[in-house]
Amino acid sequence: MKIRYSLLLMACMSLITFTSCEDKDDEDNNGGGNSSLSDNEYVNKWIYEQMDEWYLWRDQMPNESKLNLDQDPTAFFNSLLYARESTKGYTFSTIESTHDNMLKSASLDNNGVSSDLGFEYIPARTSLADSPIAFIVVYINKGTNVAAQGELKRGDVIFKVDDQAITMNNYQTILYQNKSSYKLGFGNNLPAKTITITYNYEENPIFLDSIYVENNKKIGYLVYNSYKMGDKSSRVYDVQMAQILTKFQQQGVTDLVLDLRYNLGGYLESAKVLCSALVPNRSTKNILQISGYNSVKQAQIEAMSTAAKNSYLYDYFTDNVVNFNTGGTLTSIPKLGDQLKNIYIIGTGNTASASEMTINALTPYIKEAGKKIVLVGETTMGKNVGSSPLSKDNDTRNTYVLHPISFKTYNKDKESNYDAGFDPDIDADDFELLFTQGGMKPLGDRNETMLNVAISSITGASRTRTAAVSTGNYKKLPGSSLEHKPTAYQLISNKGN
Repeated sequence: MKIRYSLLLMACMSLITFTSCEDKDDEDNNGGGNSSLSDNEYVNKWIYEQMDEWYLWRDQMPNESKLNLDQDPTAFFNSLLYARESTKGYTFSTIESTHDNMLKSASLDNNGVSSDLGFEYIPARTSLADSPIAFIVVYINKGTNVAAQGELKRGDVIFKVDDQAITMNNYQTILYQNKSSYKLGFGNNLPAKTITITYNYEENPIFLDSIYVENNKKIGYLVYNSYKMGDKSSRVYDVQMAQILTKFQQQGVTDLVLDLRYNLGGYLESAKVLCSALVPNRSTKNILQISGYNSVKQAQIEAMSTAAKNSYLYDYFTDNVVNFNTGGTLTSIPKLGDQLKNIYIIGTGNTASASEMTINALTPYIKEAGKKIVLVGETTMGKNVGSSPLSKDNDTRNTYVLHPISFKTYNKDKESNYDAGFDPDIDADDFELLFTQGGMKPLGDRNETMLNVAISSITGASRTRTAAVSTGNYKKLPGSSLEHKPTAYQLISNKGN
């Protein structure tokens, strides 16, 4: 059996397997030794074995003897899940019936190709009887047909798609029908607009970087929308990240606003670049993050050799961005953290996984250095656990891929107390200007709500405010377009490859 690790916070960690499991897998491959089992029984026995080994909450699983092994494998898998997984309205452990849809992001060979629409939106429940759900456009992806057309802007409110009202029944699928274009309807008798979709484009995760000089303070601003590295030889986005942060260092930036409000996660190696540049007093011997497993798996790992154990448990800061094929240095990572006085991180409910790990990993080091890390915005997602896709190759009777939650992540002080999300130090509403005159400001605009709050706090200046207008009781919903990114809820490592 080949197990592919694509962990939320550390993936593809190791191809180490245990002899008893390996022997059994060889025997079971293509149904050998199990020809008397039905197809469902054959698959479900494998599902139970994998969950019993890897599932973080294995002690909460029902006993195998009490289960119907002949039921549909998806229903069987779901029957094993701990109820705690659904408390946020999401079930993070998932199953796929075929390898075909396995996330491209599970491999470092992936170039980060996206099949998104060309713009990103967040759905919201409204108080309007004829328009119960609206899509709020939050940014336009550069290099797409939507951007070239210029028909959409940040803050546009979409009420209809192809003349259909958006409802609770259709809002997660109405814009994902593989059409070449969609007709979008807006409120206040505004004319509808037809947009052309760009599929399979390369989205640069570094959306914007700027430097502001205010009250004798030089403030760096970085909008980072996913931890995506590019291919594993050139790592174009990680190199670009290091170069931007080097520019901030060279130009004397002393305060940083890191905008992760729409960042649902991505590569561990990209998080290492960012965290290594921002941590004060960097050392490659210092721990970035620690992974913890269920009690049985943890005991097996603790019994391994020191090198093997460490490969499962620890990640460290790094000095360079390296080519994964040759091991050569692509660029050095600056020590910007040494000169920063404050790091402000903008977060929302769409800040998750690698983004939350970044906050958790940096916090103890920044505080120990007598500096400030300040969270601005809304409570983040709250996902401090990881999943590991498991599959069997070359088995015609079993094409399923499992993504069970398999570990919990900790910072160097063994803290992981953000399963309910990180609460902001300073509250700010991304939609505050939605229905004001002029609407939501573009990302990077000095008067954009979240950025305005951060800069005002850094400089001690009064906030610039616009008179609020009723938002019609808009309430954000899960199911944003951001969740369709291949790196959503992930942080993927090259360990074991």
